[in-house]
Amino acid sequence: MRSTENEYTELGKIALDKIKYIEEKYCILFDTFVIMPNHIHAIIFFNSDNRKGCPYTLPQIVGGYKSAISHEWLKHFKQSNKETGEVRQRSYYDHIIRDEDDYLKI
Repeated sequence: MRSTENEYTELGKIALDKIKYIEEKYCILFDTFVIMPNHIHAIIFFNSDNRKGCPYTLPQIVGGYKSAISHEWLKHFKQSNKETGEVRQRSYYDHIIRDEDDYLKI
């Protein structure tokens, strides 16, 4: 897992922490990722050996990641006695990388 060392906002720190959690829970590997102010870009590897014992789909993994961030963010706000609105957007964009040329382009 690689990420440029940046100063993260509180939400960014939660997003970074939950990447590690999702890797362990869903038997995947984040090849690389960038946490942006209002979204994340990531390349996720499904190891074919791990897929046999880890039958999760991409929608389940993305949903789990969004849920984990939302839960932690709301907990953070309750502890701070602050109000918050929607933390995440409903949809996401995915692209299956089919070959090395596609990987290098992305």
